[in-house]
Amino acid sequence: MKILGSSSPVLPLALLFLVAIFLLSSVSELQDLLFFSRSARLLHKSAALHCSAGDAPGDRGRPPRSRNASAGAASCPRYFARIREHLAPWRSTGITRRSLDRRQRLGSMRVAILGGRMYVRAYGDCPQSRSVFSLWGLLLMLERFGDRVPDVEFVLNCKDRPIVPRDGSYGGVPSPVLSYCSHRHSLDIPFPDYSFWGWPEVNIRPWEQESQEIFQGSQDVEWNKRQPLAFWKGNLRMGKLRNLLARCNSTEFGTLVFDQNWIAEANVGYANSKLCKQCNQRYNIYAEGAAWSASLKYKMACGSTLLYLDSEYDEFFTKGLLPNIHFMPISSKEEEMCQSLRDAVNWGNSHAHEAQNIGRSGQAFMREQVNIDQVYNYMFHLLSEYSRLQRFTPEIPRGGRFFCRRALQYIAELYGKQNYIGAHKRVEDSEPCTMLFNITS
Repeated sequence: MKILGSSSPVLPLALLFLVAIFLLSSVSELQDLLFFSRSARLLHKSAALHCSAGDAPGDRGRPPRSRNASAGAASCPRYFARIREHLAPWRSTGITRRSLDRRQRLGSMRVAILGGRMYVRAYGDCPQSRSVFSLWGLLLMLERFGDRVPDVEFVLNCKDRPIVPRDGSYGGVPSPVLSYCSHRHSLDIPFPDYSFWGWPEVNIRPWEQESQEIFQGSQDVEWNKRQPLAFWKGNLRMGKLRNLLARCNSTEFGTLVFDQNWIAEANVGYANSKLCKQCNQRYNIYAEGAAWSASLKYKMACGSTLLYLDSEYDEFFTKGLLPNIHFMPISSKEEEMCQSLRDAVNWGNSHAHEAQNIGRSGQAFMREQVNIDQVYNYMFHLLSEYSRLQRFTPEIPRGGRFFCRRALQYIAELYGKQNYIGAHKRVEDSEPCTMLFNITS
């Protein structure tokens, strides 16, 4: 094709580029078109269409309140002290603009909270509906604590695995990234995962509803009347640990291991996967998948004794769990796993009182220390401590959009999942828990 007598393809490409700029309302929209994933573009479009200046949560118009909890607020769970450990890499240097911007496309989205308003620049592709439910959780936290939430700017990673190496290969101050789990070889800062606000792809409702149903279902069969076996059900193709677990599926080892075919399950309306109906065995096995598994909280809520396969990844609360108090540790070594499971089941069946108490303690931990109120408390305190380490003034990310309830409700409606968004009770003007231990020194 010749333009102005030239056979070079450069001019046609240049003209197409200029036409694209003319047709799009802004250069940032062109960037969205060229670089953003489909889910990121949908988030941005929804925010642009449905959010206005009057949609911000919080207490605009009221006198500002102290960001410290009142003397009457309940004390935070002890595992909140781990916030100090997670932020330790930035304790001496602070979190700098350079460390935040070093790798522009690290993670999945850039989030800024400014004056109680949330701005998001989404660029990475988040599996399933993770981006929507993670942002929904942040909005509900803002509604709850209002202007107590400090101005912050951070990167959120919505993939399975942590992404910031601990080995120093990043050079200089590491990039601060909030992820759903941490690893001993990573510096990712663990943050509550999307499933606390719903996982519609597998028919799991928000934690505040799902947990109550599991707690209630766990009362249907007393511990000593449950099958004296260890139960696991899920996707056996996710991770090496689960492949090894499949080999232990035998009454010889006291285990029941079931592979979950989610496509077939969806076709029958998830009739066989209700979590509240999976509390019929004395023991529940936890096995991580490609990384952490969101299933841990559901298994512990059953009140069955948790058999915890040695794991590499940690959620924000798992460091608060104590072996032989909240769970029984199980070896994840190939040559030891099946025998370790059999030994745990045999010990529990011959020491029923002690084993039952472990199940009760794990369930109580979920009910009291990982209920949805504590999840919001953890988010608040983590972001508060993060903000104290910032050595820059947070600002709206380039190309970022202001996000509100209506934007996320619109996306949920597109996918027929509006009942998940509407399931959360709206709580405003709430006091965060009080940190009775020092995490900043």
